Amino acid sequence: MLVYYSLQPNLCTSDLPEDKSRAALCGELLTLITANHIRSTRDCLSKLENEQIILGNGGFIAVSVFFEEEILFDESNLSSLDSLIKSTQKHLKAPIYFCYTSAGHIYYLICYPRLDEKSEGDDSYIKEASEAFKKIYNETKKVYPKIHFLLSDMLTGEKSIFITTNSLNHAKEYCLFKTSTPTVTHISMQDVLHGGFITDTDQYHSLCVAVTKTLVSNNCDCNALSEFAAKEVLKNAAPSMESVHHHAQIFMLSFTEYLTENGVINSSYLDRKEILHRVMRFETEIDFINNLTDLLSELRRQFFMLESVGKKDLISTVRSFIDENITDPSLSLQSVAEHFDLSPTQLTRQFKGYFGITLYSYLQQQRFKNAQKKLQDNPKITLQQLALKSGYNDISTMYRAFKKYEGITPGNFKNSL
Repeated sequence: MLVYYSLQPNLCTSDLPEDKSRAALCGELLTLITANHIRSTRDCLSKLENEQIILGNGGFIAVSVFFEEEILFDESNLSSLDSLIKSTQKHLKAPIYFCYTSAGHIYYLICYPRLDEKSEGDDSYIKEASEAFKKIYNETKKVYPKIHFLLSDMLTGEKSIFITTNSLNHAKEYCLFKTSTPTVTHISMQDVLHGGFITDTDQYHSLCVAVTKTLVSNNCDCNALSEFAAKEVLKNAAPSMESVHHHAQIFMLSFTEYLTENGVINSSYLDRKEILHRVMRFETEIDFINNLTDLLSELRRQFFMLESVGKKDLISTVRSFIDENITDPSLSLQSVAEHFDLSPTQLTRQFKGYFGITLYSYLQQQRFKNAQKKLQDNPKITLQQLALKSGYNDISTMYRAFKKYEGITPGNFKNSL
């Protein structure tokens, strides 16, 4: 095992000048990586390869050593590292570069066994190293009760080392977010630590339906409901705080949109920007659940308050009337207003206030969705028949609706089925 105290050549365990030089190079590489200077790492990496520290195209495992509450080793007292170094020497049989930066970051770079000039390393060694670190953990936790080991496998090279090391920084936040229990965690590069990003809010539609159904039921434990929702969100997120925050935000946008569109909560009670700001202020999983609990409790109170004063009944009846008569070509804002003995202006104001959309826009959207479904159910239907059965007065009106909501003509949509 080769041990270098990076950025501090005077603390290198070897008195040989070449070892001190290698220690400085290892420290320089990690400093550039952790400071996000990817363009400056190439020269340093070349120097390390010339020193045979990086074994050509052999693979590497990057390991981040960290603690709950960011308790760091005392660089002025290297004896505090003895148990960690001795245990590592005992269980890991590979070239290891232990890098301790002046900023307190601690990393291992572990070489895979190189098979030949064209090989990328022995992947089976990743499993061996993971098992070895479990033994190291069991020995070092006696001295460092809160120590964590976070492993990520990679292939050597400027970008892979850069990406892996920075990914470990994000994964470190995720580990502390999920639990304060010390662990040995292996995260493959294939997990894509910066991944898990989505833009389609429909991914959380079923979760929104389930949460809403429970929220408005007679017996609802908001804390248990929050735990359920948070668990589902975290299940979809990649192991990085970046991804956790992204999925939490997509869920909240989907959820508030669902509440408004389905008239569960009057849109005037939902400031989506303010809700996002409240819920997204979390550093741990418990914070996330507590923020959700507070929000769900408030929404539940609003729902039953509106139910008690009857504000929801009339406007919900209007919406049901539209849904039941959507295929009637004569259905319009004016006809709906006359049916309920309201002025078009009054009806528009009340409908938008509750559902967050004008009655006219809702009617147009529902008529289009109805036409879209009929076409999907029966692709052989003619466009003339489709228009008549969907409540359109003519094909040109239906044509404009498809261009507006789908971006293509009804004919092109039909051909894509």
